[in-house]
Amino acid sequence: MRGSAVVALVFGVLAACDAPSVTDRPQDPAGQRAATFATYDILRREEALPSRAQVIYRFVAGANADADAFQKAAQAAGYETNASDDGRFVVLRSPVFTLSAQGIWTRETRVTQLAAAHGYLSDGWGF
Repeated sequence: MRGSAVVALVFGVLAACDAPSVTDRPQDPAGQRAATFATYDILRREEALPSRAQVIYRFVAGANADADAFQKAAQAAGYETNASDDGRFVVLRSPVFTLSAQGIWTRETRVTQLAAAHGYLSDGWGF
């Protein structure tokens, strides 16, 4: 199912996320970029996407993950945050921006680097 879209309930809204899960693939920036652009293209063809939106980015804990520090850093960068009770998953919601594959990717790159600094791995995005 590489590059397919899945649906998740995040922040109380349905979110179409790129797949597969991080547990199924190593972190690969080129592959992650390709998946983001492909997923956006699929969604754009199948749905009437808004011109401006918030994007939700999902992260899963790796070794030495620190959910509190990650959330504080993300909040300082302007993102709303939510973490599972056990800290295994952290979800970030971006500020509203003009929706495009490049816009999603630019923010995804930044928050993925921020996540890595706090022990988290990218696990998809959605609306």
